[in-house]
Amino acid sequence: MMKLVHVVALFFLIKTASIAQNTEGGIKFIHDKFNEALAVAGKEKKIIFLDAYTTWCGPCKMMSKNVFTNGDVAVLYNKEFVNLKMDMEKGEGPALLQRYGIAAFPTLLFLNSEGEVVHKALGYHDAEQFLTLGKTALAGENTLGKWVERYEKGEKTPGFLKEFTNILAEAYDDRRHKIAEEYLATQTDWKTPANLAFIFQHTEGVDSKLFEYLVKNQKDFEKKFTKDEISLKIQGTASEFLFNEKDVPSLSAADSVIRLVYPADKLDRMILGYRMSHYRMKGDRDNYAQAAVNFFKKYSDSEEELSETAITFYEQIDDPKMLEKAVKWAKKSVKLEKRFMNQIVVAQLYQKLGKTAKAKKEAQKAIDLAKTTGENYDEATDLLKELEEKK
Repeated sequence: MMKLVHVVALFFLIKTASIAQNTEGGIKFIHDKFNEALAVAGKEKKIIFLDAYTTWCGPCKMMSKNVFTNGDVAVLYNKEFVNLKMDMEKGEGPALLQRYGIAAFPTLLFLNSEGEVVHKALGYHDAEQFLTLGKTALAGENTLGKWVERYEKGEKTPGFLKEFTNILAEAYDDRRHKIAEEYLATQTDWKTPANLAFIFQHTEGVDSKLFEYLVKNQKDFEKKFTKDEISLKIQGTASEFLFNEKDVPSLSAADSVIRLVYPADKLDRMILGYRMSHYRMKGDRDNYAQAAVNFFKKYSDSEEELSETAITFYEQIDDPKMLEKAVKWAKKSVKLEKRFMNQIVVAQLYQKLGKTAKAKKEAQKAIDLAKTTGENYDEATDLLKELEEKK
């Protein structure tokens, strides 16, 4: 009887050890060697799973720690896929980022041995979701690649185009904009509840027909969405375009969007104000300064705008004539709202102009003001000390 117990126990230990060996370390990855992964996939006739990550991406780290180490995940992915990890900011990463239109992390790509996309997903997936994703890629019937293939073969019924748009959107694939417009072209009535929801969901980018329709038909959308939701969608889409520091729009393109989005009574202020933002993003200090002068000739009623611009002039502008104008804006911001930051910038501007006596006087005013409001005034104390040392 003892021998039987020992045999059973030994069998259990061997089986447990075998399972642990199969899952130890989780998914086994090829690291940062794209061509090697293609070659292995071709040889083994497997699909590549590509984890497109960055070192600073939190969800990427969570997947590496919690999902790629999961036993069930490791068994499936090590058996069925060639697994590749690519840092998208070094080596071949940037080129692959461009090739596959990757705009967010993690991007989870499934590729054939030719490097063509079979399936794609974005964002954190827990173990169960990641297993389902892998099984979908293996089955091949409902993958992104299969939908693209059906489209390219001419399948363009309204129902297909609508669902294809949704699938592309889930994958953050830019082709969704074109397919969404193709779907709407099949619709005689864009104002049905379903179509209004579709337009609202897939509006992205100011150059789409969907955005223009949303802006011009806001009353219709109020049947399904709140005014705040609609405003947030429109303003957010416009701001993403207008304040894109990596690809600053031309002034004419910006003006067109502003005229489309904002009411007539705000247009002039928005257009003049945007010129400051435009030149600031372009790093054109001279035109920025002149744009600020032009703006405040007409609109000087905002304490925040006056103060922020005065601070920017102190930090970025050296022309004495322009700095004198900034002094006036800073002083007006103090009249509109007495707070330490408004007052101290007056002192700083005088310091930059070389007007030590005035700078000291305004710095003391900033300290006195801070004492009444309970604000920290170390910055003013330091400025006074610096001015005293220059005597």
